[in-house]
Amino acid sequence: MSVIKLIGSDPNQVSRNRDLGSMAYQSLENVVVENLTVDTGIQDDLALSTGNLVIGTAGKGVTTGSSIPLGFGVNNGTSLMTLDIYGQLGLGTTSPELPIHIVSSYPAISLEESDATANNKKWWFEASGGVYQARLLNDAVNAASTWLKVTRSGTTVSSVEFPSSNVTVSTGNLVIGTSGKGIDFSADGQAAGMTSELLDDYEEGTWTPVLLNGTSITYASQIGYYTKIGNLVHVEAYLNVSNNDTSDGSNVAIGGLPFPPAGISGVACPVFGINIYEQTFLNIATHGNPALNFASAPAIVINYSYSQCNVSGNLRLSASYRV
Repeated sequence: MSVIKLIGSDPNQVSRNRDLGSMAYQSLENVVVENLTVDTGIQDDLALSTGNLVIGTAGKGVTTGSSIPLGFGVNNGTSLMTLDIYGQLGLGTTSPELPIHIVSSYPAISLEESDATANNKKWWFEASGGVYQARLLNDAVNAASTWLKVTRSGTTVSSVEFPSSNVTVSTGNLVIGTSGKGIDFSADGQAAGMTSELLDDYEEGTWTPVLLNGTSITYASQIGYYTKIGNLVHVEAYLNVSNNDTSDGSNVAIGGLPFPPAGISGVACPVFGINIYEQTFLNIATHGNPALNFASAPAIVINYSYSQCNVSGNLRLSASYRV
């Protein structure tokens, strides 16, 4: 049995560093020691063979001297759990860096919701091989599904996956933080001429359509809307012309497009599907409907001579083009 030294300087206490010898107790008897300080007087471990170390007063407990961490171990081994002087708990480390710090080849945390229904209690969070996973387990711990998987390369996240679930943004937005990035549809089938499966842009807004003909045009209204999806732009335009100079013999051209059209070899401008919904500006009563709608960068051009237009009137159309 180890020798115990009690440390104290009060006259009613045992003098500092004086050996008390061995302590023993019989059944039904207690040994009460106030403020037992373990100093260098105990050369071996202090062992409780069959009983427990009982803290008998609220607010009291096990503590250490100044600037000394408190360690816990089992099987006569070194400390497996350390509470440092800042209140940080280390598991597998004696130098925790955060309030809870786990060091292991397979660091993991298990959460169990005691009042949950059957097979809805256990949540596991684990890291291994540079991959962090969050898993759901059944009560028997023999079936699991991974709902979050994060792969890293150094301090960079390589990928974030939700392998077995949908992602719902309840009240906020899904924000793409880098230009040129977006939603990749590469998991879908591809046509033979596929050049990209990345939806990297969406935008909607207004623009101001203007007639590029004549020298003196007065507008009552100029209204334009656009929607851009990837490299395709759809525009709508409404013009109410109150007065204009119809001496220009070129085709009617509408400029002010929100994005410059992309060029295609051999094509004036890749604008498709121009639809004229309303018009009193084009004098079709005298000159007929436009024979062809086409485009020429950087404007939407209608194959209809500006000199044939009325002095005033409305023109409303829509068109789509590539950028």
